[in-house]
Amino acid sequence: MRPKLDRHLGKARALFDKADARCRLAKKGPAKRGLRMTKKRLAMLRKALHGKPARSLPADVTEPIMQRATALGADVLTLSHTIVCR
Repeated sequence: MRPKLDRHLGKARALFDKADARCRLAKKGPAKRGLRMTKKRLAMLRKALHGKPARSLPADVTEPIMQRATALGADVLTLSHTIVCR
């Protein structure tokens, strides 16, 4: 279970870093797309935590991860709507 979660989280982080780099080059469109993909990866992480393999894990392990992924997704969405690249 952990490798799957690590893969989703790692991909989300890489997409966020790529969006940041594109914004530094003043490319707002690609940066926004990268942030949208980051949000999708965080949604995949949340979905994986609801999947059958994760049901065997205790809720006190999965709930904090789920809450943080949800909060990060909301922050990324807000950032994608208000992004200003220079």
